[in-house]
Amino acid sequence: MKPPDYNLRRELSKIDLSFEALSEIVIANASDEDFAQPRRDWRVIDALIKTAKMINWNVAAPVLEARIKLLAGAPPDPPSIRARKAQRVRPLPPLQFIVALRSLRHESVGRATMLPTLMAFRCSRYFSSLVSVALAGAESWFDGLPRLEPASAEAPASEPGE
Repeated sequence: MKPPDYNLRRELSKIDLSFEALSEIVIANASDEDFAQPRRDWRVIDALIKTAKMINWNVAAPVLEARIKLLAGAPPDPPSIRARKAQRVRPLPPLQFIVALRSLRHESVGRATMLPTLMAFRCSRYFSSLVSVALAGAESWFDGLPRLEPASAEAPASEPGE
């Protein structure tokens, strides 16, 4: 069995993600069926962005940050820092990747490139399944995150990227 990076490099070399290629090759030759799955993907991403507004990031972020540090090989925060973080009362913003996705959703250039980018990934058997797994995993993960109380959710603080 070949290591995953071999397959990844081979698959990436088949996909030209330049704006020109996305516009001229992917969209120009696409059928209605080719647009259907990426549109469904974008609707899932949009739902995740909307759900992120309802998540209590003060509770969710410390657990996720600890997991990211563990995966990156960094030592965990000492107990004193964890205790200080637990006492925070100001609302934390969503994670940076959520802010980035929200920015893509609001920027016309971002919206213009997301659909053909998803189409390009869906053209590859390898990446198509990865997109499906990633979106399903994100939905499952978001379902398990703590939500804001209804009074807090009605007026979320404005966040970067909105």
